Amino acid sequence: MSKWAEGEWIPIVGGAARIDVGPDGLPYAVNPKNGLGKFTDKGTWSEYPRYASDVGVGADGTLWMIGSESENYSVARWSTEDSEWINIVGEPRRIDVGPDGTPYVVNENGTVFFYNGVKWIEMPGKLTDISVGADGTIWGVGTNKQDNGSGFGIWKYVDGEWIAFAGTAVNISVGPDGKPWLVNARNEIWRMK
Repeated sequence: MSKWAEGEWIPIVGGAARIDVGPDGLPYAVNPKNGLGKFTDKGTWSEYPRYASDVGVGADGTLWMIGSESENYSVARWSTEDSEWINIVGEPRRIDVGPDGTPYVVNENGTVFFYNGVKWIEMPGKLTDISVGADGTIWGVGTNKQDNGSGFGIWKYVDGEWIAFAGTAVNISVGPDGKPWLVNARNEIWRMK
């Protein structure tokens, strides 16, 4: 795992299968064995209980995770008051969190939902990955496989609909400025300018 700083990649101890960054700039990561942790400012990992397949943290610091296969892909929010996971009904495969703590998920069929605090609300379109910036901008990786073999189409949610953008990806994460960072099927990392 590495951190982009001043135009270069700086290695960080540990490996990650999925990652998101908190408002303090420190990463939360799911390791290849489905362990979930946060990298501390002391340069060590602080682990959370339970196994995860994905993690998302909002600009407000709200932490959400999707359980691993052994946990039936359950959705849970971390309670800082009780230091435990609060389970929410649902079985998605990808998650990210809006600036207000709202989780956005993609299920195994590509259907997109957000949780309004009471129930899951379906959004239009089909995706394979989703990310929400600190400014609330929502980006996704579509299900429309590209002919060049480098991934799927890139989409931005604007006024209730998905707008296609040039490029391909298999994973996406939105920076604090609302611009996406992409990983394609060739494991190349791209950033939108």
